[in-house]
Amino acid sequence: VEVSWTGTGVIDALSAHHRVIAIDCRGHGRSGKPAGAESYGAEMVRDIERVLDDAGIERAHIVGHSMGAMIALRFVADHPHRASSVVLVGAGAA
Repeated sequence: VEVSWTGTGVIDALSAHHRVIAIDCRGHGRSGKPAGAESYGAEMVRDIERVLDDAGIERAHIVGHSMGAMIALRFVADHPHRASSVVLVGAGAA
């Protein structure tokens, strides 16, 4: 989160007009690093749903970068009613 979003000023720019919640994906940054493969993949998609639910947010603009873009794309495919929009940045081929 710090390098890609905070350090570049993206979060500051977005927070001028939006509530911003940045998810530090499991296995990255300061998040936990579970050893089992079952903790990744679909669980990372569910993390978005859990964060939105915990924050009481029904719909949101979803932005993902690199691996986060692939997670965001899957989230929006599974839960189109939860996304006002989706922005995929630097998404590689799946």
